[in-house]
Amino acid sequence: AGAIIYTLEENKLVAYYESSSGDYFDEFIAERENEYKTFKKVDSLFGLKLENVVHFSVICRSKRVKREYDLIKNICGINSFYSIGTNGYGLIEANELEATKSAALEYIEKKYGFDTVVAFGNDGNDVSMMKTASLPVCPSNSTDEVKKFASVILKENKTGSVAEFIKEYRF
Repeated sequence: AGAIIYTLEENKLVAYYESSSGDYFDEFIAERENEYKTFKKVDSLFGLKLENVVHFSVICRSKRVKREYDLIKNICGINSFYSIGTNGYGLIEANELEATKSAALEYIEKKYGFDTVVAFGNDGNDVSMMKTASLPVCPSNSTDEVKKFASVILKENKTGSVAEFIKEYRF
């Protein structure tokens, strides 16, 4: 189990987390770290003085997810979501009400005048973005809820299918 606080620092996403307590948490971080997102291990998340916090995630055993989610779901000013995976772990996410994936897509579309905006999603927290995108795309291992809104369903996300799609259509 573990928690991650995401901030924006010098136009880059920086995620702070405490030392992990399991292989799944380590795998979660390893799959997501890239040139645009850095993970920094800290002794404790409590007491950190962070600015520009944009997102908060908690990963824990699925039997605890609903209980933990119930503690935060009614906090004024945040949007929260939880899902339970088939691997025995669950994910809780929280962000400011206006900081949604859908709002980000609308902003980008207007700012740059794009005719087509492609969105890739796989879980319930992506549904609003999938509804907003002109071309919603998801991998085959997405939730059924996300698949309902996808115009294109790719192979599983661990096969490189998203990269293949982008390369093929030159987005």
